Amino acid sequence: MSVRSCVGALVIVFSLSFLPAARADLRTTVSQKGSLLIFPAVELKWNGAGALVQDTVLHLVNDSADDVLLQVYYINGDAPREPVFAGDPPVLVTEGEPGWNRADCQLRVTGNQSLSWSAAFGSATACQPFNVIDPGGRPDPEGPAGSRVLRGFVYVWAINTAGEEIRWNHLSGHALVVDYGSYSAWEYGAYAFQVNSGVSQGEPTDGNPGQLLLNGVEYDACYDALLFDFYSSGAAPFSGSGLTGAADTDLTLFTVESDLRETGFGLVSTIARFEIWNQNETKFSGTQRRITCWHQMLLSDYGIPNNFLRATLQTDRGKARINGLGSTSCDPRDLPAALLGVAAKRIVFSGAATGSASTGGTLIGQGCEDASILYDPLGGAAAALGKPAPGRTVGDGRRRVDRSEDGSVSFEPK
Repeated sequence: MSVRSCVGALVIVFSLSFLPAARADLRTTVSQKGSLLIFPAVELKWNGAGALVQDTVLHLVNDSADDVLLQVYYINGDAPREPVFAGDPPVLVTEGEPGWNRADCQLRVTGNQSLSWSAAFGSATACQPFNVIDPGGRPDPEGPAGSRVLRGFVYVWAINTAGEEIRWNHLSGHALVVDYGSYSAWEYGAYAFQVNSGVSQGEPTDGNPGQLLLNGVEYDACYDALLFDFYSSGAAPFSGSGLTGAADTDLTLFTVESDLRETGFGLVSTIARFEIWNQNETKFSGTQRRITCWHQMLLSDYGIPNNFLRATLQTDRGKARINGLGSTSCDPRDLPAALLGVAAKRIVFSGAATGSASTGGTLIGQGCEDASILYDPLGGAAAALGKPAPGRTVGDGRRRVDRSEDGSVSFEPK
């Protein structure tokens, strides 16, 4: 955990009339424009017949009169799975699935353009379909038998023609999740990170291309802890017209620290620890979850102790503070890590009629914590996310070394 001030340096000058307004809070938010956008949850679903039942539509806006080139990365949030065979001769029981892999594209957004595309189908004017990283997806752990899902997250940042990250604090975005099965939709805002390094628009952010430092200096910092306001799972706080609505929440969390290079340091794992309070301000501790890369789960499915349950919390609503903490009890070991995420509330109605509805939003936070995104500016073959250097395994748990004065990032063996 890294708690520090997010307040920028104060410069005293004789006249402020020629200076742009200073930003006092140099951390990400969904209410500003930025040079880097992060969409924490992209999810596609198909029924047993192969028909699309859920899509995610990505929206980007360039609020500048000039064109800009964007680098986009699709990342599969789920872990890879090896195929399972049984019997003699061996018979395939469970098919293997790609995981933690990625694909990238570049697109040009013209001045004042608003651009959108379906993750399921892609667009000739934007990027390829999201399922290029896993055509057809994998069995849906939350859906009916035969249904399939593909889910993960998306990075977007401004670059120049050499592929170097640049200052372009004019980008905003949001994602629209369309559920064709329940005839409903909901949306969330993308996290936006501004460049603060003092360079002019269109110029490289610093002298180290290929690493986006989310530290409040090059780009905005991440949150030190996420704040999560929720309905307890199993609560039925809604009633009217002969209907009762029961609530649950699908919580998505991911570690921002990513190495997208062909030969990177591996995946980052962290322990998401939840401090939870009910409406009577009673605190509950002990709920936690190990997260490698990305994680999505209904609150009702968290392990023991599950303090999200109405029977445990004893009130219909609660709040949680979520922190990505390190641990030496696992191999590979877990690292302190900045987390971001989205909460999708689900309400299931029963009584005079049945049905369901969803709403959601991006999580806010408190404090500041650094993170970095590393990539090959000139591109590279689509590989496993954080494909390790020779002699290392994915997620080998190397410890992050303090960043040097020039802002570079390095790692050492655990």
